[in-house]
Amino acid sequence: MRQAATFWLRALAVVLGLWCTQSAFARMNDADVRQVTKDTRTLSLTQSITYLEDPSGRLTAAEVAALVQQGRVKRLTSDSSMSRLVSKDAIWLSLEFAVADSAPGEWMLVLGMPVPDRAQAFVLSGNGQWQASPEAGAALPFSARAISSANLAFPVHLSPGRTTSVLLKMQDSRTRRFQVALWQPDAMHAAHQRALGLFALYFGLLGGMVLYNLLLYVVVRDVGYLMYVAFAVCNGIGVAGNSGLGFQFLWGDSPWLNHRATVFGYASAVVFSALLTRQFMSTRQRLPRADKALLVVALVGMLVTIASLVFSEHLLTVTVLMVTLSLAGGFVVAGVLVTAVLRRWAGVRYFLAAWVAHYLTITLGGFSYFRLLPDGIRPPEVIALGAAIEMILLSLALADRINEQRRQKEKAQAQTLAILHTSQALSSETRLDRLHERLCKVMAELTGATGVTFLLRDADANGWFMYGAGDKGLRMPVEEAINSGLLCGPAFSHVDSTRAPLVVDDVVRDERFRSDMVFRDASRCSLLAMPIISHGEVIGMLLLENRLERGAFTETVLGAVEAVAGPLAVSLQNVVLYEHMEQRVASQTQELRTTQRELVAAARRSGMAEIATNVLHNVGNTLNTVNVSAQLMGQSLAASRLGGLQRVVELMESHRDDLGTYLLHDPRGSMLPAYMKELSVVLHNEQTELMAHLNSLVTSIDHIKKIVATQQSYAGPSVLAEVLSPRALFEDALRIASDGFQAHQVNVVKHWADIPQVILDKTRVLQILVNLMSNAIHAMEDQVRQERTLRLHMEAVGDRLRFQVSDTGCGIPSANLARVFSYGFTTRESGHGFGLHSCALAANEMAGSLRVHSDGVGRGATFTLELPLVLAHALEEAQ
Repeated sequence: MRQAATFWLRALAVVLGLWCTQSAFARMNDADVRQVTKDTRTLSLTQSITYLEDPSGRLTAAEVAALVQQGRVKRLTSDSSMSRLVSKDAIWLSLEFAVADSAPGEWMLVLGMPVPDRAQAFVLSGNGQWQASPEAGAALPFSARAISSANLAFPVHLSPGRTTSVLLKMQDSRTRRFQVALWQPDAMHAAHQRALGLFALYFGLLGGMVLYNLLLYVVVRDVGYLMYVAFAVCNGIGVAGNSGLGFQFLWGDSPWLNHRATVFGYASAVVFSALLTRQFMSTRQRLPRADKALLVVALVGMLVTIASLVFSEHLLTVTVLMVTLSLAGGFVVAGVLVTAVLRRWAGVRYFLAAWVAHYLTITLGGFSYFRLLPDGIRPPEVIALGAAIEMILLSLALADRINEQRRQKEKAQAQTLAILHTSQALSSETRLDRLHERLCKVMAELTGATGVTFLLRDADANGWFMYGAGDKGLRMPVEEAINSGLLCGPAFSHVDSTRAPLVVDDVVRDERFRSDMVFRDASRCSLLAMPIISHGEVIGMLLLENRLERGAFTETVLGAVEAVAGPLAVSLQNVVLYEHMEQRVASQTQELRTTQRELVAAARRSGMAEIATNVLHNVGNTLNTVNVSAQLMGQSLAASRLGGLQRVVELMESHRDDLGTYLLHDPRGSMLPAYMKELSVVLHNEQTELMAHLNSLVTSIDHIKKIVATQQSYAGPSVLAEVLSPRALFEDALRIASDGFQAHQVNVVKHWADIPQVILDKTRVLQILVNLMSNAIHAMEDQVRQERTLRLHMEAVGDRLRFQVSDTGCGIPSANLARVFSYGFTTRESGHGFGLHSCALAANEMAGSLRVHSDGVGRGATFTLELPLVLAHALEEAQ
């Protein structure tokens, strides 16, 4: 590796030496007098020029020519520092041409890009007079130029057969070099047309790409395409300013803008290129450090952009900052792209090629400002060509991104099906060992993991164990697994404490995990730890490893594992429940009959859960009435006027001996009869009010007794199937829910057929009927109209017993009719979504069905419960 590097460095040194030697010979052979023949099409004059500084700027052409004759001029070669020479002072360039007899006389003296602020050509005529051309330059309007060209061109006449002297007076506040060349008019026009064709191709391509990506942004709403448009437009402004075409066709009357367009455009392009890289490569999630560096590049680019408009006196410094920023941004983007290539991110190849072309052209443009390129290379054309290639490659990268998004969508759909199949496969397992075996297999297939570790929390022992290791039932305590080097302790502790997933691209490079015994022999390892949460508690954990590649567990894989974790929690609870039930049955074989009775009672209590909720709700509402009545009675007694009666009695007792005299002649005593009359009326009203409160209290307590009595009739020991009257069952359900009807002013209409006693599971049927009535109350409570009607219908249809509950409530949209019995589906803010689901399951378990019908929103709904009609007397006769 070191030898190869040494070889290439030596080869580069040889090439640079040859180039420098060739340039030196070219300068040595370059005479002061330029030879012009009939075959000369163009002649570069930049290599060796004599110049004269004019600080005052007031010298005339004749005075400058005299100073040239006196040898007062200096020689400027290609390796001289023009930066030190060019200032606000005037600079005179002295040129001499020896024109052959057969050479044409009309020529164009062309100043290449960049154009100086002010320039004027002087040609010595045959009569010894200096002929001056009109003054033109970048600081003057474009209309001041004699020749309409992006480059500054002066027509000069060179007399055939003699030597002609030409002077160029130039002023420029920017430290740039001047490129001077002599052209035949037709050759200059042809070269100009070729350059215009190249730039027309570039700007046409720019317009097409901008329009195309704007349409893409409108369709897909991806901000990346909008950033690309901003980048392309800003880069186009830079190219237009650098090539002079912007001054020629766009802002010819604004020299101020012409001076700043190049730096402004390229600096803005750097800003949007950094932002586009962030968005395209998702560096915020993938490479946080590089993302911060890109943000710094974008921020500095904004400051340079503002400086290019504000600090006109320091435009050179701003230009240097712009070139430096471009190079720095190029290094940052290159680092991101190299990382992306190594990690095989999608669409990165085109993106890498695009930015290589972009930053290569920007670098060439920067080198042209510092005289690091030969004169034969024209930076504007090179930059335009490179920018065109960059736009094409970048558009291919964006197109590849669209294809990648389509592939990701198809992959996501396939992954969704895989997750669905995985969830179904896991939900079918009822044994923990089989669940563990299938879980390891499907997670390895789904994520590409090379190792799957399954942890489970033991609720009884309040601890964790690692499944698939150890001697006792393939279970090993977590502490023992960590000490044995089978489990990563820091990863387990992190997920257990945060209850959030953990993704590590490479634990070997992560200080938190690299020292763990589990990874001591690993050269690389991706890690994913996922908690399994049920009802807010962590009941299990999955630890996935991939020791083949870094960053194997992407966001897509993480989403897939999270999607599987939800159904896995339910499956795990079911498996644990089955396992506990099996252990319990195995340990209590001798008490099987008792256990069966307990299971029947437990099933019955589970079926009465909804009924008990309604009973407690009704009792609670009635207790509110009792509480209010008791409070009112207490307030009445506290405010009673009985104390006044006691004071009257005490006053009369104190005047027992002269009571008659006291009542007739004493002013206070004479008021007692009227006071006692008024007091008797008040006490009578108090008694009436207290009796009313007492009657309300007694009525409420009787209501509670009836509700409790109804509940007690279902609370005693009972088998699941009983002989009962369907009408009495319906009446009991109505009685339990009656308080809700009264509170919401619901009118109940009953239509019950006379059906003899049947055999039904009264607990489940009562549960379903009460649930349907409760839902009907909720459906009608928000109705504005006055009529709220609940229709209860019961009849026998063939061998089926039919119960119907109809309401005039909010109704059900047609799209939701097929979902109302699904687990978790609800349209109420406080609903839980398993009431109707449990009712449908209960109906199916009784060999019946539960259906719903609604004509739409606001038109009510009808729920129909159908059960097998098994008459009690028919069953007795059959037996």
